[in-house]
This record gives sequence, C-alpha cells and structure tokens, in this order.
Amino acid sequence: MEPLNAVASVDADGGVTAMSHRVVSPSIMQFAFPQRWNPETGRDLLVMEGTESTDYAIPDFRAEHVITPRRCRVSAWRGIGWGPNCFARECFIDELAEQAGTDPVTFRRKLLRDSPRGLAVLNAVVAMSGFGQAPQGRAHGLSFAGYKETRGAGVAEVSVEDGRFRVHRFWAAVDPGFAVHPENLRAQVEGGILFGLSSLMRERASFTDGMIDQNNFYDYEPIRIGEIPEIEVRIVESDSAPSGAGEIGVPMTGAAVANALRLLTGTAPRQMPFKVENS
Repeated sequence: MEPLNAVASVDADGGVTAMSHRVVSPSIMQFAFPQRWNPETGRDLLVMEGTESTDYAIPDFRAEHVITPRRCRVSAWRGIGWGPNCFARECFIDELAEQAGTDPVTFRRKLLRDSPRGLAVLNAVVAMSGFGQAPQGRAHGLSFAGYKETRGAGVAEVSVEDGRFRVHRFWAAVDPGFAVHPENLRAQVEGGILFGLSSLMRERASFTDGMIDQNNFYDYEPIRIGEIPEIEVRIVESDSAPSGAGEIGVPMTGAAVANALRLLTGTAPRQMPFKVENS
C-alpha cells in the first residue's frame, strides 16, 4: 500500500488553493461486484472513497483513479478506500504545513474552517493528547480522517530504537452523529485502531512462483498483546444522524504514526508495513 501522486498549491497566506490526488490501482468493483461496475463512468468507490472528502476547504480539487492491472487481484480493506487514501493525504498535509511554515494543527484548523464537525474532532484529539508535548525521545503524529458521514482524528505517540518503532499511546476523537450504543462504538474504534496499527507494523504477504509464501500467523504476524498501546477514545456527538463507527478507527492510524516517524527520523514511510529509516 503506497501513497501516490499528490500535488497542491499553497498561497502566501498558507492556504491550500488547489490539490490533485491521483490513485493508481486495479478496479476492485470490476471483479468483486461486476453488477455495480459502470465502465462508462469508471468510478470505483471501493478504491476512491476518502479522496472525495469535502471537509477540507480547498477551492479547486481533483481526485483521479488510474486503473492499472496487477498480477494479483486486490480487494477491499477494512475502511475501504478511506484507509490508504487518508494515509496518503494526511502525510501530504503535514508536508504542506511544513512548506507553509506552520504546524500541523494550525494548518488543519484553517483547512477545516467550513467543517464544524471536522474541527470539533480535531480540537478534541489535540486537547486529549497534549499534541506536540510528547515525552523526551518520542513524537506525536496527527491525522484527520473520515468514513462516509463519520468524522474522526487520531494522534499517535511513537518512539524509535535500534531501527524499530513502537506506538506507546493512541488517542482518537470520533463524531458518529448520535451515538446509539457508546460502549460498542468505543470498542469498534479501538478494534479499528489495532487493525490499522497491525497492518502498518509488519503484516505483509509475498509470493513465489505465483503462490503465497505465508501459511499461518507464525509467518504472517498480526500485532501482539505486548505491543498494544494505551488507547483513549472520545465520542464527540453532533446533531447528525447515526453514521456508524465500525471502520473509522482504521483510516486515522497510518498517517498518525507516519507523521510521528517523520519527526523522529526525518523520513516519512511511503508504504505499509513501515520500515524505519534513521536520520
């Protein structure tokens, strides 16, 4: 999974005036849901969701899907397009903030000026985490995310030692509209965060002569109990209708950890699972 081809223009006041987000991928719907695939429009929502989010106030925006066949089929991940697309976008947003001479929080607040719900979850997670005041030897990374009509933001506290990284704490603020079952919602968000963290830590499938190399959990390793960070989830309710939270935990994880790693090492990971490059 790799973020691809994002281009933006930033004005003298540090505002994003235009942005283009290009995603290169086979069509998932073309083989998984052929009855829902329209070759005339070529719109694959399972690939492109997340690129079309309107929370950021960017006057000119284009999301583009370049359909490119691969030697193995790809299918929907938990969070569908929101997972990889938020990873790419939110890493890029941190780089734009640096180019604009400002910090990730101020830059996003400006972009979210027309999205009260987006701004509320951002402000909540910044307050929860004490963003930017990580203990010595650690760094905080921020990510704004969504899943359909749900809004969320996450902060990861990360350290690097001997070429390996560790996520010590993760904070998430989520606006699911009206929370029908708050405790179940928190559990879903926690599970989504662990799913996302596990994928960026080391989950990887490889192939030899057309056959998958991995056989079971001993050589395809998910996150282990001793690696699970402290997780805090805050529900930020709004007047919106219930919109679900089963997948919102995933899209915020990748960029939150990657942006922290960029502060620690000078290099942001570009693909999952992450490899640490020391500065």
